[in-house]
Amino acid sequence: MQSALGNRASGSSDSTDPQHRELTKAVGQLQEFVQSMKRNLEFSIDSDSGQIVIKVIDSETDRVIRQIPPEEVLHFARSLNERQGSLIRMKA
Repeated sequence: MQSALGNRASGSSDSTDPQHRELTKAVGQLQEFVQSMKRNLEFSIDSDSGQIVIKVIDSETDRVIRQIPPEEVLHFARSLNERQGSLIRMKA
């Protein structure tokens, strides 16, 4: 799990925060379960849209099996962010 996810999910980077500890514990348990099925989970934050991204990866081939949200949704979110930014610049 990347630390950026913990910061975003709990609103704090303090590892003593109960929400942060619970999130870290839950992610660890989920990763253990997924790895037992020969799968890995990768958590990240898309830098352009700010969305949390979860990838399910085949541990033997390193192939992405599934991504949540899909790349198409991230592309749409990025487009909305760009258009919103240009609209704000036009109003100012």
